[in-house]
Amino acid sequence: MLTPLAITSRRRFWGTLGQPARSLPMTPSEDQAITPRLETLRVLIARERQEDPLVGAKVGSKLGLEMLVDQLTTTRGVHAETLMALAGVLIGVSVQASLWAEAQTRGQSSLPGVQRVTCRDTSERLVGEPITLRLMEGLSSPWQVLCEAARQEGADPLPDGQRLVLDSIQRIGTPAFGHPRVPAAHTPQVLASEEQTALWRLFLPLCRACCQEPGDWPLLFGLLGARAMKMVKPALSPDLALRLAMDAALDAAKLPLSDADWHP
Repeated sequence: MLTPLAITSRRRFWGTLGQPARSLPMTPSEDQAITPRLETLRVLIARERQEDPLVGAKVGSKLGLEMLVDQLTTTRGVHAETLMALAGVLIGVSVQASLWAEAQTRGQSSLPGVQRVTCRDTSERLVGEPITLRLMEGLSSPWQVLCEAARQEGADPLPDGQRLVLDSIQRIGTPAFGHPRVPAAHTPQVLASEEQTALWRLFLPLCRACCQEPGDWPLLFGLLGARAMKMVKPALSPDLALRLAMDAALDAAKLPLSDADWHP
């Protein structure tokens, strides 16, 4: 059996005290930058994929959470809201990136069913059913994975998924875009639009090593978000953790990626 890096349970998680959002440096650690290590991981996962087709997403979620926690660890510990929001950013970006990667294999230069819209502030966003379906529909979708984790942690009731989708659409072109709809006391320190590119480029090599198909990337990060939800529960309720992750995911999925950010 594969034995991925253990996720420490000794880290301290603390809630926000109302500080303004700030940018965090997203730089690879020495381990994250070693290509031979990822190649070894790819080989090990390939050996076990026959017995468990989802082994790559499962192992990748554990390693990815360790990477994300390492990026966010300060002398105080890990900021719970920011961890959940960035897990959501990774979910959203992976949804769009996986669609682009699949389109490329079909020789397509655009995403069928997805439109690029220009907002009043000249920013561009991607909207369309394929993005929403990959994020929200199916038992292995990030939304369903996170909902199941929230239920296991005692969340009741769960947020209305359709309402979350509509809220995200209404945020397009407004100052509220990228800001999860949570109480001010639970504002994450980093917003979706600030760290999207740097964060995704840091994690894309892990996706390639762990997942045979780009369509598994969203599941990897859905599982990562579910693991993060369990880790932060002492500091953050599961319903708020779910809301933070999904608001960030829905907004991040609409931020256009460059070719370099999804090319497999």
